[in-house]
Amino acid sequence: MRGAGHVSVQNGNRGHACTVDPQVDLRSRGMDDKPMRIGQIADAAGVRVSLIRYYEAIGLLPEADRVSGQRRYDQSVLRRLAVIDVAQRAGLSLDEIKDLVDHDNDPMSAHLRELAARMLPEIDALIDRAQRVRGWLQDASGCGCARIDDCALFDDVDLPSAKDAAALTVTRVEGMPARAARA
Repeated sequence: MRGAGHVSVQNGNRGHACTVDPQVDLRSRGMDDKPMRIGQIADAAGVRVSLIRYYEAIGLLPEADRVSGQRRYDQSVLRRLAVIDVAQRAGLSLDEIKDLVDHDNDPMSAHLRELAARMLPEIDALIDRAQRVRGWLQDASGCGCARIDDCALFDDVDLPSAKDAAALTVTRVEGMPARAARA
């Protein structure tokens, strides 16, 4: 909205004045509007170029426009990559994420609620198993038995069978805290 008002500005002690037309609808121009190459997107998102190509191939990212054979993306791809990252960290599979992002302009909240309701019992069972394993390990850390055959820790313990529950594995990445993962 140009010309909504005028502001007169006095320039120091020189007596020069100028008039400024405030523009209330300013928005950043330049890089925001300019399509980005795949390497720029990868750098901005902190991922590898191959991951972007893979996500595009499986339909998680929209097919990029091509300029002289090179992929060109708009800024919305950065948001989509962030959505994929958070969804994966929440335990969603790529297929589940694809189902969520394929809704275009349709409300996805009902689908997300249904997915969360389906996953919560799995997470509750995993937490229960992890708590029981933790208790057993705490007891084991104080074991003074001379022989494993004499140790009560290996009697009929209240631990779920590996067949009955998803295995809990702890993955360590150097410099990062341990995280639980479904096996």
